[in-house]
Amino acid sequence: MKRIFVAAGMGIPKNKKIKKEAEILARKIAKSGATYAQGGCADGVMGYTLKEFIKHSNKAVFYLPIKYYNNDAPKIEAIVGKDNFKPYIMKDEAHRLRTIKKSAICVILPGGSGTIEELFYVNETARADEHNMEMFLVNVDGFYDGILKQIESNIAEGLIKPKAIKFKVVSSVEEIDIDGILNKKK
Repeated sequence: MKRIFVAAGMGIPKNKKIKKEAEILARKIAKSGATYAQGGCADGVMGYTLKEFIKHSNKAVFYLPIKYYNNDAPKIEAIVGKDNFKPYIMKDEAHRLRTIKKSAICVILPGGSGTIEELFYVNETARADEHNMEMFLVNVDGFYDGILKQIESNIAEGLIKPKAIKFKVVSSVEEIDIDGILNKKK
């Protein structure tokens, strides 16, 4: 089963392009026939992606830490329907993070601290050869410029080697060839 893990914020962004990118990504994943995977949230950018995806496919999985289950599960089930709600209940955040590595592709949309945690987790586990998934940071209108500048500073200081950064930066999900990646991984 080809999974695409989507990391994104649970807040409502002020920049409307972020919502548009989330919806485009959802359609691309559905069209590819892959399973949409996420950390278990129906709000904000994650909600935009989920709501658009479910219009086109019901192949979705959710990794919900037990702490957030009672809050998030009913919201997700209301969107996807009882028969399509397939949650994996995780004992904690660390356990949830490990499930990301089961994906063929990880796409990081704009988000908060949890999304940034997912970005660096997939990067470090790729660096440690724990997976070979393709990883994309979607830098909508320079949303992640601050983090990218910090990485550049760390490289300039010799604290990070350039080859240690395993994710690709794109300005739009349109730049991600989901079908090409999934066909290559067969």
